[in-house]
Amino acid sequence: MNGLLGMLGQFRTIQANLEAALKELAGSKFQGEAGGGVVKVVLSGKKELLSVELAPSAVDGRGVEALGGLLVSAARDAFDKVEEKRKEKLEAVVGGLPIPPGLLNI
Repeated sequence: MNGLLGMLGQFRTIQANLEAALKELAGSKFQGEAGGGVVKVVLSGKKELLSVELAPSAVDGRGVEALGGLLVSAARDAFDKVEEKRKEKLEAVVGGLPIPPGLLNI
């Protein structure tokens, strides 16, 4: 019985630490770039689009399709950075414990 209570206590600690890490992540900003920095996209840690910045050269002589491709590339870059940081924080909290996906609501 003590073993089970100990595990439950550990789980609660992990869950509290995870909630704190996700709150910190949510308050962070992540910038993605494309076209050598002519298109920049900023996302929150909750993957909300905060801003898009276009250098004048992003639209000079480029078609709408090319600009759209740059926007998608910059957004993917930012999303990848958010996901990388999320995984990093998760690993720091659970330390490699085999926790099934969805159990911690992330």
